[in-house]
Amino acid sequence: MSINTTKLQIYPLRGMDQRWFTKANRALSISDMSWTSRDSWQHAGGYEPIVPADESERTVTHVYRSRSAPITMHWFAQYTGATQWLMYEDEDGALWHFNGSTSPSAPYTAIYDVEGNNLSTTNLRTILDTPWSGTHYQTFGSRAYLVNGYDEPLVFDGRKASRAGFADAAATPTAELSYNTAKDKHMVAKATLLGVGFAGGDDGTQFAYRYKVSYLNERGQESPASEKSVIVRGTNTNGYRALVTLSIPKGPAGTVARRIYRTQDLYGSDGVLRDRAYGYEFYYLDEVQDNITTIYVDTRHDTMLGALHVSTDYGPFPSSASKIACFKNTMFVTENSSNQIRFSYPRAPEVFPSLNILDIGDADSGPIVAMYATKNALVVFKTQGIYLVKGDHINGFFSFTLTKDTGCIAPKSLREIPGHGLAFMSRDGVYLLEGALENTGTVTGVVRLSQPIEQEFARVNLSSAENVRSVLNRRDKEYWLHVPTGSNVRPNFVLKYHWEIGEWSTSDKFHVNDVLCTGDHRNYVIIASSGSKSLPTDTSETNKGLFVYSRAYRKKGSESHVSPSYQTTYLSMQGIYSSFSLVRVQVSAVGYGKNDLTANLYTNRDLNTTYTTSLSRDQRRALEDFSAPIYGSAKFGDGSIWYEHRPITVRYDISTMHKGPVNELSFVFSPEQTRLEIMGYQMEARVGTKREVVNLTEVYGGTDTR
Repeated sequence: MSINTTKLQIYPLRGMDQRWFTKANRALSISDMSWTSRDSWQHAGGYEPIVPADESERTVTHVYRSRSAPITMHWFAQYTGATQWLMYEDEDGALWHFNGSTSPSAPYTAIYDVEGNNLSTTNLRTILDTPWSGTHYQTFGSRAYLVNGYDEPLVFDGRKASRAGFADAAATPTAELSYNTAKDKHMVAKATLLGVGFAGGDDGTQFAYRYKVSYLNERGQESPASEKSVIVRGTNTNGYRALVTLSIPKGPAGTVARRIYRTQDLYGSDGVLRDRAYGYEFYYLDEVQDNITTIYVDTRHDTMLGALHVSTDYGPFPSSASKIACFKNTMFVTENSSNQIRFSYPRAPEVFPSLNILDIGDADSGPIVAMYATKNALVVFKTQGIYLVKGDHINGFFSFTLTKDTGCIAPKSLREIPGHGLAFMSRDGVYLLEGALENTGTVTGVVRLSQPIEQEFARVNLSSAENVRSVLNRRDKEYWLHVPTGSNVRPNFVLKYHWEIGEWSTSDKFHVNDVLCTGDHRNYVIIASSGSKSLPTDTSETNKGLFVYSRAYRKKGSESHVSPSYQTTYLSMQGIYSSFSLVRVQVSAVGYGKNDLTANLYTNRDLNTTYTTSLSRDQRRALEDFSAPIYGSAKFGDGSIWYEHRPITVRYDISTMHKGPVNELSFVFSPEQTRLEIMGYQMEARVGTKREVVNLTEVYGGTDTR
């Protein structure tokens, strides 16, 4: 008599786990798929040009073929989202912003600087061929700040780009008494203009002053004041008070005003020079609201001076800033290979006081790699250490060590996963910094996320870690880590973390220079790509530009088709059954019509599949849906009945008799085209003897709860 069969039901399917032995509903490999809120795995998408080419180019390339490929991008909005900007930098160092209104011929507009120079001219900004995180962006208010460690920092306000802050202090002004007689118009009669003019004494009273000048840009950011001028001295005679003519320097491009500071009279009422400290105390005198005037006549009495100028409250925006972050209305920057962080004056993101410096950790923990403002702290990553900056501008900022056990090697791998924590890439995997980062009862700690996919992470080219990019695909609730594998320098492979269920999958042949998700309600994933070129010096690739990701797209640029595939983990038979013979597998999938679903399997961790040609079945019910319209051939309005997607069962009769004793097996499911959605599967087998039938589901401990 025949031996009874028993069934193993595996629901719900979960993500990748490449450890030797794991739960039956885990996968050895998931490629080009996304987890859905229906508790299933569905085909993922591809990416196509953000603006389609015109008909003459549609089969060849697209509109960016005449431009260099985008290499870094930034999205920001103004006026609460009414105006949105997608700005990018290309491989020639030119700056552009996306302009869809000019498509399809040229959907981009050059960015100009404050002097009207076209920043789309090539070779204006540094682009390295070596692994490099590139330009870092930070939005403050309605402006975007750009730093890369080599070029001067820029700020883009939607109209033009200009230097962020000032590189140096203002030039020193010169002051002199141009007129010495009572007849001259620059001597003012005391009886005519009361309170105007220098000194307060009678005829013969001496006075002495010094001056400083600072620059202001249109954003109200002030430069460090100049060195103090030489002392100018004079004497009031014959009932007149003398005046001083001041030659003030012009500021650099972007200067819209200049402020003048002056000491009080260095002579006391007794005619004796005051203490030396008076010569170093400067007070606000006046503001020249242009960058044209070079002569200023000082007529003001000491009682008309403004507030004291504190020189330590001002400082230049570091010219070699390479990383940037905003925390508590304060801008933080650091430089390449630096152990220090500079931070700005509060609400003045371009003014960096000379004393606003934090030393982070020890030098042996490596340079500062990345900064990220989250919750109630600024998280600072070094190659071997994580540090937190806390405090505020009133009580002062301070730093302390969180851990020295791990660090970050990929500056642009940082993303805050909703409800989880801050994800980042280290030398030995992908980690998550979780917790409230405060004493709130929630433990702050670092956990390794990538343990289930160690084999995939071992493929990463760590020498090019600075080229790693990441993004939150908010539509699909996924954290994407774009990494280079093998000999690739630029990212070509995606590790996807599905944060709702805490599982991993992958996608190959995603050639990415940079990637972002728009911050509006649409949450588009935008990709900057050079096509399949592996090096910046490769000029043969024409399929380059800006792309948008969608599940509706079937191609990844021009590289390849989206190829969904779900390979189950190895189901171990050793030590459980006296004998085993597989009969059939039934897959619970969503019916996608004549788009066949293929199945194959591996036994005993063999490198080759059991069947040379995969078994193939339509994704529809054999009899009930036989006459249903076929996707891609049916047309609206021809009288056809359009079916809703619904779960179906696809059956495969499988035999492993020719493979010998089976200890382990793994199934592979994939569609012949690109559409696939599976919920689980059921394996049916002959197990044990006629009288001792073993229930596989019970042996495996039942199914997971949802």
